Amino acid sequence: MARYKKNYLNGSLFSKFNSNKSDKVNYLFNNIIDAHFDYLLTEPESEFNAVCLSGLRTGQNNGSGPMENDAKFVMLNNQKHVAIKVRRTNINGSILPDPRPSNVENNGEENFVIGMHEWAVSDKPIDRSIPAIPAGIQVRCFYSDGRTFGLNKKQLFFKTSELGSSFIAKFAEAFGVATQAVGNLFNTQEISTLGEIDTPVVGDSQIYSLSTYREIARRIKRPILDNISRIESGDNPYICNYGSAAKGAPIGSFPQWSSLTFNQIRQIQGTGLGPDGTDYRKVNQQGVLRRPFAVGLYQIVNPSSANTMDFVLGVLPELGNLKFTPENQAVAGAILVMNKRPVLGNYLLGKHDNIVEAGQNWAYEWAYAPSQYDTKRDEVSIPAGASYYSDVGGNKAGTTPQEIRRQLREGKEAMRGFSPSVDGFAESESTSTINDLGTSDTSDPFDPYGTSPAE
Repeated sequence: MARYKKNYLNGSLFSKFNSNKSDKVNYLFNNIIDAHFDYLLTEPESEFNAVCLSGLRTGQNNGSGPMENDAKFVMLNNQKHVAIKVRRTNINGSILPDPRPSNVENNGEENFVIGMHEWAVSDKPIDRSIPAIPAGIQVRCFYSDGRTFGLNKKQLFFKTSELGSSFIAKFAEAFGVATQAVGNLFNTQEISTLGEIDTPVVGDSQIYSLSTYREIARRIKRPILDNISRIESGDNPYICNYGSAAKGAPIGSFPQWSSLTFNQIRQIQGTGLGPDGTDYRKVNQQGVLRRPFAVGLYQIVNPSSANTMDFVLGVLPELGNLKFTPENQAVAGAILVMNKRPVLGNYLLGKHDNIVEAGQNWAYEWAYAPSQYDTKRDEVSIPAGASYYSDVGGNKAGTTPQEIRRQLREGKEAMRGFSPSVDGFAESESTSTINDLGTSDTSDPFDPYGTSPAE
């Protein structure tokens, strides 16, 4: 039995956190986790079944998922293993809370709860050629001495030889699916579990009214937006990319989306289900069930760490209740150009003349646009003229740096004389002119809200 100590619930620092409810809860939970692992590290245990919690929100359990609790690769003795978050199926044997939708209020709380659980490491090397381990799969776990791997004396492992043997249908039922395909068992939650949309930080850009965004979209449509949609979507406003990095990723086209609102499209991206119950999910060549990921003319992605749809609707909430028509999608495109990529938008407004950085920010946002100069993304070298995401999901440049700069000059000329004075707008306090924000890459997600791509 766990050996609870008085200071686990009322430690010496308790008074330091007692004045703030959120800090107090986090402090107490951290102490409870200490008690839990104090027990686990001292008690002998036999093998047990557990359910994989990694990838619950994103479905990205191939080792490169965007969230902190997604599956990740770890190097042990120069060989690649996979670590996943797991929860015991003998619930009475675990004091850690259950991340089912009925037990958590939002995405942040869900992630917090998952973070309390242990990492289990594959007992044998495993690489990217092996299909991703989906959330909801049952794994057989055991504790062993991990010191030969440079790990803890008592390290939790899972057996790779038994992957795919069975699934926790009962556990998956709480998420609205028990008989679906292998992948993404946890990604079919009700729309009520989708996170609230926050107004994003739009450094050094201005938030305009709907009518002003329509005017911006009208001005930059031919030189900027039309060139984006031509390559990103083939000018199909109702195309859908399912976001799999695997060759042969499924594509869909749904003309009926013209009668749906942006909020309803966001629901489809978050749950795979339309407001009338239509199931828009598809299985890719790896047998993984995917939800619509990148949609429409400008391939707006959601949900993932990229959450570009949330960004757009955070800037202009009233767009959420408008139909997903080409005209309204152009408004969304204008928001991406002017607010999500203010270096690009401010060049068009004449606030700076750095056309190269404007073009580079175009490359950061849409994968077809080539890098303007030799650079790096993490440790990957990206030569000038190549897609900034050229090694992800088969992305490649669809034009040249010179052509991008030509289109930028045309866009700047189209915006000449533009004045928002006839409409109200909110101006940010930032005075910088270079501010990198995320990407709408249509294969794998990257953080959109403030981490610049590595240079």
